[in-house]
Amino acid sequence: MAEKNKNNQDRGQTLAKWNFPEFEKPNRTKSWYFWAIITTFLLLLYAILTINFLFAVIIVIAAITLIIKYQSQPELITFAITEDGLELEKRFYPWEIVKDFYIIYKPSETTNLYLNFKAITKPRLTIPLQNQSPVEIRKILTEYIDEDLEKEEEPFSEAVSKLLKL
Repeated sequence: MAEKNKNNQDRGQTLAKWNFPEFEKPNRTKSWYFWAIITTFLLLLYAILTINFLFAVIIVIAAITLIIKYQSQPELITFAITEDGLELEKRFYPWEIVKDFYIIYKPSETTNLYLNFKAITKPRLTIPLQNQSPVEIRKILTEYIDEDLEKEEEPFSEAVSKLLKL
């Protein structure tokens, strides 16, 4: 326990901290599963007819991955904003590597914090705000990094995932 406290002191004071589920389990109807199976079967048939076995393998791997992912229960992830950076579970992101942030707050649809990194090889980080006040989180973050005020909608990839219930 002393080591954990020491690490927190090295990262500065914790300004905000909350937990969120690793992923959201979408509510799927029987018809969704029916169409998912039909689509998978048609894609496999296309791959076989065009003699594209690599595509067939990719479809099978994607299907197995989705099945395994949604059979398990999402774990709770801890996120913290500190004076020296961002802490996501055991990973620490110092402010120097974070490019900017934006918050999409539409209570009935999405309430997420999006973090972009300076390195193009690091993907965008999406953090659900849960019961956190977006105004307070924005106030804390603007002291350390820039806010991208041009973003007003959730990223296209996340909108498609929500639409397809992936």
